[in-house]
Amino acid sequence: MSEPAAGTTDPIEHVVLLLMENHSFDQMLGCLDEVHPGLDGVQNASTSTNVDGHGGTFKPAPRTERQMLNDPSHDQPSVLKQLANGNGGFVRAFTDEFPKSTTEERQYVMGYYPRGFLPALHTLGENFTVCDRWFSSLPGPTWPNRFFALSGTCMGEVAMPAGLEGLEGKWYVEQEQETIFDRLDTAGKSWHIYYYDFPCSLLLANQRRPENLARYEKIQKFFEAAAGDEAEFPAFTFIEPRYFGIGQNDDHPPHNIMKAQKLIADTYNALRSNPASWGCGCRRCWCRRGATGASSTPYSTTPACCATCVTNGAWHRWANAPAPRTASARRSAPPTAHGPTRRHSSGWPTRT
Repeated sequence: MSEPAAGTTDPIEHVVLLLMENHSFDQMLGCLDEVHPGLDGVQNASTSTNVDGHGGTFKPAPRTERQMLNDPSHDQPSVLKQLANGNGGFVRAFTDEFPKSTTEERQYVMGYYPRGFLPALHTLGENFTVCDRWFSSLPGPTWPNRFFALSGTCMGEVAMPAGLEGLEGKWYVEQEQETIFDRLDTAGKSWHIYYYDFPCSLLLANQRRPENLARYEKIQKFFEAAAGDEAEFPAFTFIEPRYFGIGQNDDHPPHNIMKAQKLIADTYNALRSNPASWGCGCRRCWCRRGATGASSTPYSTTPACCATCVTNGAWHRWANAPAPRTASARRSAPPTAHGPTRRHSSGWPTRT
């Protein structure tokens, strides 16, 4: 939300951030190097290999599973193993964790979704900006990466509770840092958080102040606000997906990825359907780099996905963002993002 440079006009007056879970750039958006020459995608990683330690060698390959039942660990020690030897430890770490896994399940760790398989994300990625150098802040789990996303720090905490550890009070009092929402308040910018079940941002102590709690509303209010008057729509909107229950749409394995596609499509279409067509930038990020996929380049941590779009078709260089390696061709009118249109055995809502 920085001010535009002197003599320029920034077309972005509203920013919407949808923060998802647990996937890497290669897996979700790597196929778009078919569309964007120069994008560091699956073609660059085509000669990369991982071994399982039992004689098996695996290369990147397209996969179409909607649910991965064995969720690779993503605590910091596990992630460091995966990143070892130039991103060469993904399959070995998965095999060590799931020694009875099949060859096909191990191949999934090196899989990526082919172009067009993710209807909402790939439609937007083909038509708007894709950032292939948007790295997660920490090679580790959800909570510290979400703290980084909203405050720029995790206060030194690189873990998150598991099981009964969640009953320990320390997990809920450590994060007392200033947040992006505090900065927005200081700058006189409006903000709002919309959520489905539990807003993880409440783990940040400042967010539990009464004046900040008043800025939290259930997700239906977002769709009402997006259809309303621009003057009433926040300058910054943060959307938290559904983390629990049968309707989970946060993209976290083993949740059905098509439920997340519907959320992405619904969010984008809600913004672009407003006849006023305001200058609104929408970004989808994943809170950590995920435990699948292997890039050709050894990173300190593999990229988290990032796809950005602007609902009125205007270009914008995001403040403080790494310069994207590629930007999609501008369209005269924004596309419609399509969600899934049929119901599968594991169940997802029909497109609305």
